[in-house]
Amino acid sequence: MSILIRAFSTVLVATVLVTSVTHRESRAAWNPDGVLLCDVPGSQKVPRAASDGFGGAFVAWQDFRNFESTHTYLQRVTSAGEIAGGWPTGGIPVGTSPVGAYPLVVCSDGTGGCYLSWVDFFSTSGHRLQRITADGAIAPGWPQVGVQLSSTYEAQGALVPDGAGGVFATYASQIAGTTFAYIQRFTGGGEIAPIWPAIGRRIGNLLGPQGQPMGVSDGVGGVIVVWGEVRVGPKADLFAIRIASDGSTSPGWPENGIDVCTAPEAQSLPRIVSDGAGGALVAWADYRAVPVGASNLEEYTDIYAHHILPTGAVDARWPVDGLPICTKPHMQAFVEACSDEQGGMIVLWGDSRGDPDVYAQRVRAHGTIAPGWAADGNPVGIVPGYDRVTSPPAPDGMGGAYFTWESQPGSLRHARTQHLLANGQVAPGGDPMGLLLITLPAEQIDPWIIADGYGGAIVAWDDKRKGGGFDDVYALRIAGGGPTAVAVSLVSAEADPGIARLTWQVTGAGAGFAIERRRDGTMFAQLATVTLDGSGRIAYADHVPEPGRYFYRLAYTDGGARRETPEVQVDVPSAHVLSLAGFTPNPISSTNLSVAFTLPNQAAGSLALYDVTGREIAREDLAGLGPGRHALRLGAQSRVSAGVYWMRLTHGDHTLTSRGVVVR
Repeated sequence: MSILIRAFSTVLVATVLVTSVTHRESRAAWNPDGVLLCDVPGSQKVPRAASDGFGGAFVAWQDFRNFESTHTYLQRVTSAGEIAGGWPTGGIPVGTSPVGAYPLVVCSDGTGGCYLSWVDFFSTSGHRLQRITADGAIAPGWPQVGVQLSSTYEAQGALVPDGAGGVFATYASQIAGTTFAYIQRFTGGGEIAPIWPAIGRRIGNLLGPQGQPMGVSDGVGGVIVVWGEVRVGPKADLFAIRIASDGSTSPGWPENGIDVCTAPEAQSLPRIVSDGAGGALVAWADYRAVPVGASNLEEYTDIYAHHILPTGAVDARWPVDGLPICTKPHMQAFVEACSDEQGGMIVLWGDSRGDPDVYAQRVRAHGTIAPGWAADGNPVGIVPGYDRVTSPPAPDGMGGAYFTWESQPGSLRHARTQHLLANGQVAPGGDPMGLLLITLPAEQIDPWIIADGYGGAIVAWDDKRKGGGFDDVYALRIAGGGPTAVAVSLVSAEADPGIARLTWQVTGAGAGFAIERRRDGTMFAQLATVTLDGSGRIAYADHVPEPGRYFYRLAYTDGGARRETPEVQVDVPSAHVLSLAGFTPNPISSTNLSVAFTLPNQAAGSLALYDVTGREIAREDLAGLGPGRHALRLGAQSRVSAGVYWMRLTHGDHTLTSRGVVVR
């Protein structure tokens, strides 16, 4: 197989190792052997998952219930380990082609629902996309069969929320036998976003084959995309581009993107995560060490990474053509990655430096390996056997990550998990060999892991306990392998002219709390030491020297080790600007419909609530409200049912709208 074909092929199987003798403790209320997500006959396989934003998960799978063709189904499991109210116990059908379909990507829509893409093998159906609400219904405005991204069956691409309820979709499509990379943006109502072309925007305009387009949010409504493309010789190199919300190339970026890596031989399987500052980090499998004339290309693959700045350049602090993550002899491949939520990235790969193993590395935004992590990565689990990397890692919110993989030390395959802390060490209560997900003798395969948003993770997998050659999909929520001494979460981050206000909630016995601040291109510096109030909260008001963008974090000591919260971005305005934040929180309970907004001055105005038919539900007059941030309760005199609603803020000659979800 040529390097070009290898670079663009979809990897379905990988071998690596590990085994263990202990099972990981599940969170309370979850069945320790997993929650069955579909109770119908036939097999359910290849799960993919995403957070529901409330500690639970959406899980999609390939479904064989009719024993003739495969469909794509979806289920929601709550943070309590139960099937969500209103969802059928067999899941909901999303892709029901008479020929066959299987899921590709699931992502949150930011309002309690999700987006799901899948491949449909019926005629020219190809690559499709659907939006599902929190209660399991097709979102208003979306066709019953979803929208089509491409008429070809290229199993590549990503989904990236646009921050406004819509989504960017990257995908590959064939034209006259050549594969090209595309991106499309859809609104939350299922329409192609204004100005965007009906067939999507092609990424670049050159004629060489392209593939594997992967994207991540730039934090301001746009997206950064990395992809492989043949430009010189028969090999694929990596390029990146930043695209604005209107589909245009962002200022300072060339129309055909910037070079991420053009080293000798090919680069493949790019994985991209946000750096939290408008840029992105990319990891990939690299063939530059392949000797001339070598026939076994995989024997020489390594792992590299690079940092893309929001300005349209790669980070000059990093080596040209990327930082070596692992260049040990023999194969390193099947790369996956997640953000460490502190500006860096955690990379996972299958490694054959000795027996096949699973390794990981943490790299920081300025191009250095994080303290506690070895030059060629830390082992995720070491026991003789064969393993398969099946999922990206899941950030733990503290600079570390959870991992899952498929292990085959003997004749049976089992799912295993590991939790590595920010310093690369196994979390308390864990095992250097990794932990069995469950202890049942039946096989568990294709595990997929996501962060639960509360310091733990949820794993979904294909389970064979039913017997008879049939498979089911189960899910389990796992903790950090032992008690967490202190947990810190951001409660709010707000700004008025000249001041930024931040609040954190602390649970546990941390010490030495300090507020740290930085600006773009600078390092964090301590502002002040702080103490907890009687409710475990830390509130801080920073009187900034000038308007602009600031980044904050809370540093503290836990168990003798320094910890840092993920940084939070705060944009401090020069003056109050009219804005409508909408429901706080969103979704919101029907018993307290609080709507947040900001007024630039005192003027006549109103705040109104409408249902999806346009019927006015409630209205409040804004007379007497001066400049600044405000919150009003709507619907106090009437019963507001669960559903989707629109808010309209009128102030002087200006009108703003926002959409929100009301739950019971």
